[in-house]
Amino acid sequence: MIDSCYLDTTVLVEALLKSRRRRTKARAAVQAYAKSLLPVYAIKEMSAGALSNFVWLYNRLAESRSLAKTYQAIASNIRRPNRTTTSLEALQAANEAVTGLDLADARTPMQTDRLQAEMLALSLRRIIQNAWRDRRKITSAVVEELECFPDEGPFFDEERRMLVMGRTKCPDRVDCSYAGELRKRSSDLESLLAVIKGSSRAEDNRRRAALHTLKNTPRRKFENENCRNLGDAYFALHCPENSTILTSNTRDHGPLAEALGRTVTEYKWDPDSNG
Repeated sequence: MIDSCYLDTTVLVEALLKSRRRRTKARAAVQAYAKSLLPVYAIKEMSAGALSNFVWLYNRLAESRSLAKTYQAIASNIRRPNRTTTSLEALQAANEAVTGLDLADARTPMQTDRLQAEMLALSLRRIIQNAWRDRRKITSAVVEELECFPDEGPFFDEERRMLVMGRTKCPDRVDCSYAGELRKRSSDLESLLAVIKGSSRAEDNRRRAALHTLKNTPRRKFENENCRNLGDAYFALHCPENSTILTSNTRDHGPLAEALGRTVTEYKWDPDSNG
């Protein structure tokens, strides 16, 4: 019986950045396991993805001081659907803390719009800061530290009155800290390549290139872009034998994990549940 979970980035984001009910349910799902493991790679993915989008949204609210203009900025990101989705979910999470607050001082629609933006920005900043503070507290253990990953969180620039993301990328022209061990696993790399053979999805094209770099060009540096492009393959390659990958994205993780003899457990948020 598997009683250990290996946390994917999707569940980490659920546990840190979503609405209160979603955060609570995700954390309960993790705590249901006797042992829970969080690879630092998941923190790296969250920093470059969801957390950066939350910071972007905060800055739009703070800079425009208008909820209406912020919605316009969100809508303009048509070529970045992940940012659009994350921003809308972020507004939902931030709105929990401001629902019912007094807007009596607002005498015009413009003033109401400004006050809503300011209150949402404050709530969002709190969510961002708490998420970064708690990122290593969700699981019973944090594993696989990445020597090349700076792990720097967002900070508030007092002069500009904006949030600034810390470094999310590993240094340029530096070989990834875990690449050396993966290069020795030629058979596993070949198994993962077989899973995505023939796929034309952009993320699989990027993953294929990263796996080929490890397998076929061992003397070439495996840099930050390669590392990020591994994506879900990282979890299949590093999940311990006695653990299951806990993720809300079983479609992508499942085949990769199965190819290396690992299991995947689906975490699913049900908006109609009482949990």
